[in-house]
Amino acid sequence: MTGPVSTALTFSDDQAEAYDTISAALESAGVHLEDGYATPPTNGKDQVLAVIGKAGSGKTLLLAKMYEALAEIGIDVIS
Repeated sequence: MTGPVSTALTFSDDQAEAYDTISAALESAGVHLEDGYATPPTNGKDQVLAVIGKAGSGKTLLLAKMYEALAEIGIDVIS
């Protein structure tokens, strides 16, 4: 008997670009996903981002992975 097969997630080019854009916006707000820590915001600029795309393009998966990355560094996500 074997265990479950694990498959690595690979973002599409559009998903990867969106993840990087969201990560950059979070970093300007003091959330450093790459390094795994958060600090108080430094520049005082507010930003609003919208994740848009056709049905089935992977928006929900992208946001789920973003949620997981935020939770891993101790950020409480409220939706």
